[in-house]
Amino acid sequence: MLTNLLAWSMAIASLGLYLLGFFLPELYRRFDLVASGAGLFFALTLWIYGDRIGGGLLLGTAAAVALILWLGWQTLSYRWQLTYPGDSHRHPKSPSPLAKSPVSTARRHLCENR
Repeated sequence: MLTNLLAWSMAIASLGLYLLGFFLPELYRRFDLVASGAGLFFALTLWIYGDRIGGGLLLGTAAAVALILWLGWQTLSYRWQLTYPGDSHRHPKSPSPLAKSPVSTARRHLCENR
């Protein structure tokens, strides 16, 4: 059951990356077609062989899917910031646990004082 959820989440994210070229072409990059195809192939593999995955392999696959989805979200957020600088109204910001850390606060103060 968890592998089906992982397969669906990978398939939806990969289709979203593919459809990004049609709806937001300014955020689309040349490699996105290959990445969405690889993601769809990974989702198909999870869907077909999901009943054979269990234990540590299931845990590793769940971690891999979570990291792939997180990296995709971070990449699209970065592209949005590069394409639309200063536009925070059109893009929802996800709260970062490191946003208020002492290291990031000190780094921000050092950069402002230069």
